[in-house]
Amino acid sequence: MKHYTGILLHDHETALYHFGTDHAECNVHIIRYLRKNTEETGNAWSGEMSALLCEMNRERKELLGQGFPSFPPAILREYEEKYFSLIRKGEAENKTTRHKYAKKRGKDIT
Repeated sequence: MKHYTGILLHDHETALYHFGTDHAECNVHIIRYLRKNTEETGNAWSGEMSALLCEMNRERKELLGQGFPSFPPAILREYEEKYFSLIRKGEAENKTTRHKYAKKRGKDIT
C-alpha cells in the first residue's frame, strides 16, 4: 500500500486527517475564520490578515499571468514581514479579547 507524503489541502473535512501527515486548509475557510474573529471580537488584526491574504492571492494570480512561477524573493520577504507583524498584533489583541469563545479560538491561530 502506498502512503501519501505530500501536503493534503482540504476544507477541514475531519475524515481527511486520517490520510497523510501534513494538512493545510484552503484560504476560503481561513478567510471565514478571520471574518468571524473580527465580527465576534472587534479585533483589527484578523481583518487586516484577511486583506493581506487576498492581496497576496491577487498578486500571485497577476504574476502567474505574466509567466512568473512564484513571488520574487524581495516581494516574498515583504509579505512575510507583514504576515508575522499581524501575527504579533493578533497575539497582543487576543490577550484583551472579552468574548470567551473567541479568545479561546484566537489562541489556536498563533
